[in-house]
Amino acid sequence: SSFSAVPLASDETNTTASRYHDTSDDGVVQGRKLRLLRSSSLDDCDADEPRLGLTRYSVVKALRRGSVFTSGSATLFAAGDAEEDEDASGSTLPALEDEGIQEAVARRQQRAAAAAAVASTVRGYIHAAGTAAAPLPTPHAPRRVRPPPPSPAQLARVCSLDLAACTLKREHLAILAQVAPSLRALRSLSLARNYLLGKDMGRMLESLIALPQAQRPPLASLDLSGNALGAHTMHASLSLSRLLLPEMGRRDADPPLPHLAHLNLRNAQMGDAQLAPIVDALRSNRRLRSLVLSENGLRDKTALSLSEAFSHGNLALETLDMSVNDLSAEGARALGEAVAARGSRLQALDLSMNVLGDRGCVALCEAIAPGCAIGEELANAPAALPKGALSLRALGLSSCHIGDRGALALGALVARCAALTSLIIDNNAWSFGATNAVLSTLIKERKIQQLGMV
Repeated sequence: SSFSAVPLASDETNTTASRYHDTSDDGVVQGRKLRLLRSSSLDDCDADEPRLGLTRYSVVKALRRGSVFTSGSATLFAAGDAEEDEDASGSTLPALEDEGIQEAVARRQQRAAAAAAVASTVRGYIHAAGTAAAPLPTPHAPRRVRPPPPSPAQLARVCSLDLAACTLKREHLAILAQVAPSLRALRSLSLARNYLLGKDMGRMLESLIALPQAQRPPLASLDLSGNALGAHTMHASLSLSRLLLPEMGRRDADPPLPHLAHLNLRNAQMGDAQLAPIVDALRSNRRLRSLVLSENGLRDKTALSLSEAFSHGNLALETLDMSVNDLSAEGARALGEAVAARGSRLQALDLSMNVLGDRGCVALCEAIAPGCAIGEELANAPAALPKGALSLRALGLSSCHIGDRGALALGALVARCAALTSLIIDNNAWSFGATNAVLSTLIKERKIQQLGMV
């Protein structure tokens, strides 16, 4: 089929490429590459880089000379084909002509491989030692031998430890707590998808808090997703709140893990009651920059508590993922007020797969930028934006049952928020006319670099 091309602001990214060819007569876009990928969640992000955690198929950043191709209701980014090499796997990498750059990349890859080998050794020790410490299945079963621990030099070199989906038990967490003082360079720890209970996780976190400050690992990213932390218990919630609160109850003191910037609690079976202590602790925390609370069945109560925390505290949160919950229009309005609160640093908000509808989308846009409910035709009318709304850079509203009224409000929001460069709004219920109206605003503004609108 023939595609129509509309130029947008361009940016750079590395994605999986596939070739499509234009059949039009002008041949302007013939042979260009259309790039689609599944947006990664925070599990795949760098520890020091806040991201919008999305887990659906979305269209992503355009490269140099990027264009948007529309066919029906689908919108795809395309990129120019120059100045890029494509490897056998299909991923695109910039050409490295300078030998010095190639040597630097090779040295970095060698260091990464060595660090991965050491981390694998430590992971194997924790799994084997925890298994040896577990109770015997029968009284007459052969006693397991606990392996020797890695050397202190090996432990001190581990920067990232991935224990996701390792079927860990409480014995493994005890081993991890024992070696924690030696993990002096540990920046990222993942315990995801182990179905650990909140009581066991709470004990491990309390062990970390009990260590002297000099012996605690300098964790910047902690992934506890996919565990049963909130199943009929408050142990993990209270321990996490202690992890976020200033130590010794002093307002000017640092929390027990002063470098912790990213916390992932996706699908942790933590409802509104379990998250209440954590939200209260955020009021006093000035370090946490990214929080993932998706797939926890949260209702408007948590959204209202977060909005109040943003309004009355100087929260450092820059990324908030509340997707796949049970939020309504009231919760959307509350989170919009959190974005617009004075002093708010929130740059990325994901509310995808909440049944917001037109009412919720309009309430969200109106809370962020007053006047969006009037419609797109008045989007450029003078209006005083709340100071906090100027920081919003990424917004996710996929599969939110949004219709035409919500689409017009989104168009007005794009026109009013100068910093907004990422908009993921695919799989909604608006008409083709509303799609064209939103695209017209995007083309006019020429600032959206990441768009999902399929």
